[in-house]
Amino acid sequence: MDIHTLARQRPLALVRDQIRDSLDEVARDLERFHRNPDQNRELDGCNARLRQVSGCLTMLELPGALCLVGEMQALLSAIGDPDRLKHERGCELLISAALFLPRYLDYVHSLGRETPALLLPTINLLRYARRAGLIPEHAFVDHRLPQHVLPTLDSGTPAHDDLPHQVRSLRHQYQVGLIGVIRDHAPQSHLQLLSRTLEQLLNRCGQQPFNEVWQLALGLLEALRDGQLKLDFSLRHMLGRVDRELRRLADQGPALLARPMDQELRAHLLYYLAKADAADGRVRTLQARYRLSGCVDSQRHLEQERQRLQSPDRDATAAVAEQLLDDLAQVKAGLLALPAPTEAPATGLRTLTGNLDQIALTLELLGLDQAMHQCRRLARQLPALAADGVSANHTAMADQMVSIEITLQAYAEGVPQQSLNQDHCDHLRLAEENTLRVARQSLAGIRDALEDHFDPYGPGAGQGPLPEALVPMLRQVEGALRMLELTELAELLQPLAAVLGEQGRPLPGAGSRELAAMADAIASVEWFLEDYGRERRRAPAAGMAEAGAMPD
Repeated sequence: MDIHTLARQRPLALVRDQIRDSLDEVARDLERFHRNPDQNRELDGCNARLRQVSGCLTMLELPGALCLVGEMQALLSAIGDPDRLKHERGCELLISAALFLPRYLDYVHSLGRETPALLLPTINLLRYARRAGLIPEHAFVDHRLPQHVLPTLDSGTPAHDDLPHQVRSLRHQYQVGLIGVIRDHAPQSHLQLLSRTLEQLLNRCGQQPFNEVWQLALGLLEALRDGQLKLDFSLRHMLGRVDRELRRLADQGPALLARPMDQELRAHLLYYLAKADAADGRVRTLQARYRLSGCVDSQRHLEQERQRLQSPDRDATAAVAEQLLDDLAQVKAGLLALPAPTEAPATGLRTLTGNLDQIALTLELLGLDQAMHQCRRLARQLPALAADGVSANHTAMADQMVSIEITLQAYAEGVPQQSLNQDHCDHLRLAEENTLRVARQSLAGIRDALEDHFDPYGPGAGQGPLPEALVPMLRQVEGALRMLELTELAELLQPLAAVLGEQGRPLPGAGSRELAAMADAIASVEWFLEDYGRERRRAPAAGMAEAGAMPD
């Protein structure tokens, strides 16, 4: 163990218990405030204790932990302001963060150094809760990266006087590829387009110091194409930074080429190149040139360490998953409330699209890649509704969100990410099982509510309106059946939907033939789903045809 590690461990050991006691008090005060929001004294105490913790972490030079405490303070000040707070579970997230930070400090003490990337999911969950932008991974570039390395640049033709015009043309080509990458549309081909653009730019700029930015960006693109790095929010952000360098060159012209590249951008690009697991090619050459071996923790090591620290933060991520379910429900309600697509207001569609994009970003943050891709596809399809004359598309898109909801429900219940991100067949099988469960539970709830309402010995005895929750429950069942391609069963419920969903329509009387037909329809669907689920468990790969006919 070196002297720097000992120097860091000793002061942390002295104040670690004090920090833990302060954060425990913060958690207790937040719980009291959560039970009684009218009392603000607890929030003042939390602020005072978090300032003390922040002072200790500043002294210890732990930027990652200090950033987390800063986000806790920012969310604490946002509680009670509905315009700033994303959802009402802010207290739960703060309590989880307060309980998680001492565990992280124990990890830092045992390791002798900080790994801020492990805190990034928790930090971004707190920022999401108060409607703030997410922090990319390169915000905490490791201090061990080389700071002064003179690269050997490739030779090329000298820059021409019309370089700004050429750069503007190449920037347009780069932006086409960048938009395709951001939208996750054929990412491999668009990554290739970005690489070709920077290759052309490298040849036209000649041998100049500023060319270093294009060489490092080309290495990053190669690592993304070869799967050495995962194309996530942080790396999309980096590709956008390269686009801004193109704009600078177009504005300032050849004079910019004689200057070195931006040192912050350089450190960020080197960080990702150091993380890449390359055996050969341009990435391996750059790693050797800049002596990047062992500079940062590998992607595999970070994933292992995140799993070690994940359990105390499970409550926070589950709370966000539950909030995303609420957000999806609001998007579905907004879709169903829209008029016919040709009459749908553009502002309403833009709002729903923005909500879906934000949900997709958070799904990516949680590591739910399959659900994130589904959500982004829906966000791309939504603007087309304004030009489509088929009003049923609203309902069809709402039905497609059921799979995302099922994934979030499973994640909130503790199903690991690996199980939810496995191949499409396994994911679809899990989705079908959960969809069957939701449909059967909803049908049972509808049946019980109808029996209670029309019970001749009950308090209402068929008088008064039905419970308001029945219509949403029925729509949920219909959406689940259509997702399972059980269209005939969904149509069996349409007479019931007409009675429950039409305002002002008189309810059938107890003992009437119409009520008996409604009860038969519900029973038929329940019987079929029971048989269907049994067949799916017996033969998971079997299709609907193998599930048997609907009982008479």
